[in-house]
Amino acid sequence: MGDNRAHKVRCPVCNKLFCQRYGHTRLTCSEECRRKSQSEKVSSPPCDLCGESSVRSGQFGHKRTCEVCGSPFCGQGTTCSKKCRYEKTFPVCERCGRRVRGGSKLHNLTCEICGNLFCSTYPRRTCSRDCRYKLVSRSKMGHAPEKGSGWGKGGYLEGTQIWMRSTWERNYARILRLQGKSWRYEESAFEMADRSVYYPDFYVDGDGFVEIKGWESDDWQVKLDKFRAEYPNTSLVVVSREEYKRLRERYKDQIPAWEEDGLG
Repeated sequence: MGDNRAHKVRCPVCNKLFCQRYGHTRLTCSEECRRKSQSEKVSSPPCDLCGESSVRSGQFGHKRTCEVCGSPFCGQGTTCSKKCRYEKTFPVCERCGRRVRGGSKLHNLTCEICGNLFCSTYPRRTCSRDCRYKLVSRSKMGHAPEKGSGWGKGGYLEGTQIWMRSTWERNYARILRLQGKSWRYEESAFEMADRSVYYPDFYVDGDGFVEIKGWESDDWQVKLDKFRAEYPNTSLVVVSREEYKRLRERYKDQIPAWEEDGLG
């Protein structure tokens, strides 16, 4: 839906005022005047404020009021200068005092996960990507992620441009590096019968697919059973919480970049 607001412009042919929606490019009040303007090449009337004539003044409009400072101006848009346009585009947040793009869509919100205050140009429930993953986990499991589950600590693996969702996944990638194995992260997609798509965490050359699962919910078990039923010839190893602990005890001291994972 477009903007239904209209403003008055003057026809350059018959000098009559007519209403035109903002954003429209009609210069004349009627089809007859349009044809006459094309044949006679009639120019636009002078502006009431500046006295100058512009060929496309009917489109741009004259004698407007700036929405920011209230000054009259001639030309395109709703603000009279770059400064006013900047202040309209980036208003000052009432909470943090910073200029944030968004105009009337600006909200002052409280994160449902960590309780921090944040600003947004659209309604959001969380302040960051990490909190969003925690919220998604809570909606699927019925509760927030447990301490040490590896959720909500996304970040880049050092030396790469690969963003991983959890500390456990990055530590597992470090183990694969130490073992000298070649691997890829979330590159393979499997379409299920219910039209959902499953992305295993890792594909390890020679070992197959690997899924890091610190918390095995009922929904995950159903998804795993469907995957194995639909792709019986595809190898998928699930690294559970207990298996991750065993790997942690074996490799933690050998990897200087090992991240704390909440297991103590």
